[in-house]
Amino acid sequence: MFTPMTVLLLILAIGLSVVMGMILKPNNLTKINGYPAELITSEPRNLLAEVQKALDPKLTDQKLTFTEAEVNQYLNQRVKGKQGGILASFVKFEGVYVDLETDVAELFVVRSVFGLPFTVSSRVLQKKTDYKTDWRMAGGTIGSFTLTTKQFKPIVEAFVRLGASCRDELDAIDAMTNIEIGDDQVTLTK
Repeated sequence: MFTPMTVLLLILAIGLSVVMGMILKPNNLTKINGYPAELITSEPRNLLAEVQKALDPKLTDQKLTFTEAEVNQYLNQRVKGKQGGILASFVKFEGVYVDLETDVAELFVVRSVFGLPFTVSSRVLQKKTDYKTDWRMAGGTIGSFTLTTKQFKPIVEAFVRLGASCRDELDAIDAMTNIEIGDDQVTLTK
């Protein structure tokens, strides 16, 4: 006969197994244009140079549109991740991808662990008022397990490091007067 404690522990073990299965199952990134990056063989647009050129004070009313595939190709050419620490021999950095939807950008960091894909993501929501654009963190995923607005510290640190490595791009984009995230594209206006 099972005791109540045994039943409780069994339920807890099953629940943890389900959560671990969801964490280990990677997100389906095939819906993202430009994934995987190695399938694109053309030279990527230099998004940073184009944005910096558009910021020239002599130019007015500059508008740049980048497709999701162009952004992903640029990111994967620009960001070269390296795994450190005790797990470095088992974990390999595979790439960074962004999924653009209307007013939402979801950034994915893809690694392989023991040769199996492992994804983490962070969602950013854009909310516009008459004269201001606010950006809000809106959760993300670990594998296929969805998180709310709260994130685990190691996940946050991965995206902080990504932001630090792309500081020039973020500063240039921030200098634009309007950023419009649409379905599979982003438009920047000076």
